[in-house]
Amino acid sequence: MKKVVLGAVIGAGIGSGYAAVQGFLADEPVDALAAKAAKFGAAAAAGGATVGWVLTVRDRRGAQALAQRSALARAARAAGPAIEQAAELWSTARPVLERAAEQARPYVERAAEQAREQAEHAQELTRRQGKRAAKAAREQAEEAQKVAREQARWAAKVAQEQAKLAAKRAREQAEHLGRRRAHVA
Repeated sequence: MKKVVLGAVIGAGIGSGYAAVQGFLADEPVDALAAKAAKFGAAAAAGGATVGWVLTVRDRRGAQALAQRSALARAARAAGPAIEQAAELWSTARPVLERAAEQARPYVERAAEQAREQAEHAQELTRRQGKRAAKAAREQAEEAQKVAREQARWAAKVAQEQAKLAAKRAREQAEHLGRRRAHVA
């Protein structure tokens, strides 16, 4: 709050002084000069108060960051012995873990080899089944083709018979109409 008030006072002083000097140089009357100085002083006071408020906020944030850094430093100092102890445990456990890894290596390699063999076997089975499925699909397609040919022949035969019957009926109707015209004429 102190910086806000200080900024407003300094801004008012600078704004009023600037307006007074400008008015004096322009030979303005004193009452107009005072009004102009008051307006400039008020505007500059608002600007100064804003600058003071910004500085106050910035100082608060800086203080909070400093407090966090100091809390972090205290936590790091408190964790120091625990970190050293963990490093000692790691240096003790590392040879044991390396030895265990070396002893487990043949078992892991054997398991990897067995997994590879099983994958190859599964691949071979899948290939065989794919061939069988392709052969069965080919046979079914050939059978479907035979059935389709037979149905097409039958449909053509039926269509031919119906066309003959339709032609016969058309001929009969044409003859009947021809006789009627001959009768009427």
